[in-house]
Amino acid sequence: MLLYSFFLGNQLLQAQKAQNICQQQNKEISKFISKFENLQKKGAAKQVLELFTPPTEPEDVATYAFLAGLDAGLPRLYSTGTTNFVLLSFGVVDVYQSWWVNGCIVNVIEKRKYYPHGDYSIKPWTRRHVLNFELVYWFKGEERIWLVESYRPYGFSYGKFGGFEF
Repeated sequence: MLLYSFFLGNQLLQAQKAQNICQQQNKEISKFISKFENLQKKGAAKQVLELFTPPTEPEDVATYAFLAGLDAGLPRLYSTGTTNFVLLSFGVVDVYQSWWVNGCIVNVIEKRKYYPHGDYSIKPWTRRHVLNFELVYWFKGEERIWLVESYRPYGFSYGKFGGFEF
């Protein structure tokens, strides 16, 4: 029982540290999310993908290779049937601690315009999505920066890049 209490106490301490990071870094997190979303508005696929931590799961590695167009020399993000959308607007709904990684969860509402089958001659349709960003504080050389650990539809457990394919 003592070991169980220690484990829960340690988890609580880690959660409090994460919460403090999320509160202390709220302005930086908001800037980071704005940068990510504004790059999406521009369709800057390469720069958007650079804001992610490196994928480690085989499925995520394959998805990254596809979205980045590593085999084609041009990114497929924003240009295939499943990722062919234009971001119209976004808004941050909430920022809170993550219980499973030492980082923060950011809930964002995005309004997207979709072109059926990538055909720009067909009238597009719009849809709002609630998406979760899982952010981690990452060392890049000597400096610490925020990066996206995962970008997923709210309530779904798609892979690391699931928010692009939803």
